[in-house]
Amino acid sequence: MYSQRSIYWPAYTWKVQTSYASSIKGKLSNEFKISEADFEKIYFDIFDKINASFYHLERLKENEEIAIKIGTELEKVHMPGTEGMVGIVASPYEPIGYEYESFLVTSKSTLDFIAILIAKGFGRAEDNIISLLNEVQSANYTLGSLEEKVCKLLQNNKFSALFLEYRNIDKDQKSKRNYATHKGSLPIGTINIPINNPKGVLLRSKALNPNSPIQHSNILNSQNLVEYCQDQFYQICDLLIETLSLITCSLIKSGPKSSVYQQSRSS
Repeated sequence: MYSQRSIYWPAYTWKVQTSYASSIKGKLSNEFKISEADFEKIYFDIFDKINASFYHLERLKENEEIAIKIGTELEKVHMPGTEGMVGIVASPYEPIGYEYESFLVTSKSTLDFIAILIAKGFGRAEDNIISLLNEVQSANYTLGSLEEKVCKLLQNNKFSALFLEYRNIDKDQKSKRNYATHKGSLPIGTINIPINNPKGVLLRSKALNPNSPIQHSNILNSQNLVEYCQDQFYQICDLLIETLSLITCSLIKSGPKSSVYQQSRSS
């Protein structure tokens, strides 16, 4: 297993992470006031969280595929009493939920470390992404400066949906994706496999609105859980890559959306 741990390393950011000494180190903008030692530490803290998020994303996929396989096998059995059923839960979905929750926690941690890096570079005190986002709305910065460019990046519409996931929409309720000690499990749908129903559509696990006052509401119209997590993961990676490109005055490129293991096997 140790020799194949690259199955849980994201090829999308792996080149950025492993080429630090040749591509990033020593190239910080003079406007970004942080010591090289502090920058290097936070840099690798960020990638530790990115790798952890990707690990949980891949495990989430694996757990869902296991549930689908079990449900598909059950469908073939044609168990007595299931003839009139539209579908049946394939297997316990708790492992999917556990990986989902772990993914959200490490994703939020990644965003917080990015916020810490940005704050330190501009002499700010924020230590989490929500506080930083709230402050840059009213920040006074010199037009055309690096700080302005980074603040504008944080306010870019392409990241607004990502940040919205961690904001508290209801003032009387904390966002469950920004609150690690919430009670109970996060709301997700279940795997649903058609039984004796050739036209039935396989229902994968779903990501529901964490701020909805109605638990498990509107499952059929919610987002596919794996797709939702993938989109969120790569948005976070893009935010990091674009931030690094600005503060190092470099053009940093992403890799393919797969694992390092998959890329090495395909090549």
